[in-house]
Amino acid sequence: MASRNSTAPFNPLTQVFTIIGADGVTEIPVSVDMVDQVYVERFATQCIYGTQIGTTIIMLVLYLLMTPQVKFRRLPTMINILSLIFNIIRCVLLAWFPSSQWFEFYTIWSGDYSHVPAIDCSTSVAGNVSTIPLIMLIEAALMVQAWAMIQLWPAVYKFPALILSTLVALVAVALKFTDSILQAFYIARGSPPVLWVRKIDLAFSSASIFWFCFLFNVRLAIHLWVNRRILPSVKGMSAMEVLVLTNGILMCIPAVFAGLEYGTWAAYEFGSLTYTSVVVVLPLGTLVAQRIANPGAFTAPEDSKPRSSRGNGLPFLKSWHSHTVSSRVESNGNSSRDKNSGPDDGFAKYEGADAEKGVRVARQIEHHEETKE
Repeated sequence: MASRNSTAPFNPLTQVFTIIGADGVTEIPVSVDMVDQVYVERFATQCIYGTQIGTTIIMLVLYLLMTPQVKFRRLPTMINILSLIFNIIRCVLLAWFPSSQWFEFYTIWSGDYSHVPAIDCSTSVAGNVSTIPLIMLIEAALMVQAWAMIQLWPAVYKFPALILSTLVALVAVALKFTDSILQAFYIARGSPPVLWVRKIDLAFSSASIFWFCFLFNVRLAIHLWVNRRILPSVKGMSAMEVLVLTNGILMCIPAVFAGLEYGTWAAYEFGSLTYTSVVVVLPLGTLVAQRIANPGAFTAPEDSKPRSSRGNGLPFLKSWHSHTVSSRVESNGNSSRDKNSGPDDGFAKYEGADAEKGVRVARQIEHHEETKE
């Protein structure tokens, strides 16, 4: 057997080399396969965080540009903007980790972190702590969206769902706060990690995503059952109907990432992808709902259109054919016609909050054609 092993062909991919520890005596064996695995994890981590940063920046720019100015003072809008900003900060701080001395060759294999500079420790601590305000904003956004969709439910279903949603959100925030603080002490002071807190935090974070995904899809299922259709009618869909549809479908994306957290995916941090997906899909659903339900809110007013220098009121390019979409907004409290009109009178609600204030939009499209004389 000895002679057979001695004549076996050499495989360079399975060779093992040795590095010496800080005491100058301890030998630490390292294989080529172990080195390859670290390189894969490093590149995958940087790609994932870079993708999250780019996606969040694009969503933030789109949200700022496409949100009507009158809605910037509303609570859901402010929560969405702050969530996107904090997610960018969090991802930038965490993306620094693979490029720091935490990921140097000797540090990884020896486990000696004494030479890691303070700037890298502070960056890692800040990256972990930045998750606390982000999870608070995420849970707040989910609560606001959930309340907007279940507030018309019967009390026997509405209040239990609201209480359970509040408890799930508060427990998820409390556990994330505890885990982030313990992780910060582990990085800064070398305290032993408390693994059971991390496991419970992972469980409740996933439970929060699963619960709100279930809640949104239950609302979507109820809507489909009542209306017996998924496509809009000839009168279109209201903002609330579109919001129910988009939230129910888009929240499945974070739920998938939350489920993948329990797999053995060493090179992929699905926990971070879960937070980013929630931060992105909620503003996206809101923009889609606003755009479909009230397209006139995204068009420029008539006064801003260019006119000819002669002041005759004609368009600057009068040889073009123009189609003007006009909308009429009336108040339910000031119009007797609205009080007597039924649900199918051609009016569509514009978002849940505005509908309660009695504002309805009449979608009447008038086509005006102007031709060059």
